[in-house]
Amino acid sequence: MIRINLLPVRAAQKKEKLISQIVILVGSIVLVGLACSAVQGLLGGKISDAEQKISTTKNEIRRLDKKIGEVDKIKQLTADLDSKKKVLEDLDAGRTGPVKWLDELSSVIPDKVWINSLQVANGKVSLNGTGTTEEVIAVFMRDLEASPYYVGVDLGAVKRGKQGNSFDLTCRLESPK
Repeated sequence: MIRINLLPVRAAQKKEKLISQIVILVGSIVLVGLACSAVQGLLGGKISDAEQKISTTKNEIRRLDKKIGEVDKIKQLTADLDSKKKVLEDLDAGRTGPVKWLDELSSVIPDKVWINSLQVANGKVSLNGTGTTEEVIAVFMRDLEASPYYVGVDLGAVKRGKQGNSFDLTCRLESPK
């Protein structure tokens, strides 16, 4: 039998296997590196887009904050104008109010009732007057209560005197709406 030494063949086969494994390892490392680069490129693009959107949104917020400031100024001016308008309306009502109240009072006073004193303070009216009879005073109270300017009419006291029945009456002034 012939003896053949197969050890060099096995060493050569081991060497070839080692080289092929190194090639596979280097190829795998290169593929993993390429994959990581591709993922980094994709994510970098997305990050760049997100940063651009954030920057655009911040600019929009700054622009809208300026507009909100302008709107707040306009609201303040509107409130100031409304308060000035109310003051003017109150002044106008104060100017014409007493004339209307006295005109209404003169239109509801019956012929046999006389007003001796009239006091107005803080929207409250105090009347002192004289009437020939209690019925005439009651008619005066009813007519005064029916008036849109006088509310809460309250008769304080009625006293009989030589010249008729003296009475005290209180009520509140109100502007008709």
